[in-house]
Amino acid sequence: MKMQMKLIPITLLLLIAAAGPAALRAQDTLGTYEMSDVEEMPAISNRTRVNRAISELYPPALRAQGIRGEVSIRMLVDARGVPVPGEIEAVESTNPEFAAAAVLAAAQMRFRPARIGGKPVPVRVMVPVTFEAPAPPAPAPAPAPAPAPASP
Repeated sequence: MKMQMKLIPITLLLLIAAAGPAALRAQDTLGTYEMSDVEEMPAISNRTRVNRAISELYPPALRAQGIRGEVSIRMLVDARGVPVPGEIEAVESTNPEFAAAAVLAAAQMRFRPARIGGKPVPVRVMVPVTFEAPAPPAPAPAPAPAPAPASP
């Protein structure tokens, strides 16, 4: 029994040495980190696909009215760079319909993972999602004036 009790502090020292004191302190009970604690920030790696998803998920009624929207998404991205299902939430939105669409779009995001000590780690991120209403069509050009009648 005494032998096991002495091993616990040694194990903890090894963890601190491997992860670094700031990283260990920042890690939550799920083993995730906050953005301020990682050495290499995650980056979206499939921006084109995400932009397409945002366009496809744009609420039709809001698009038809030309309403623009912004949503702040907070989510957990795992060490592979994939959002964790059930850990994606809209924390701020200009409209509830945009919030629901942004959560669906965020689930399709893929990231270059965050890193600490060169190793990929799970991290909580805040991502802005913007819905841009398409520009209204340009007005049709005015018809050319009719030619003046010929004078006699």
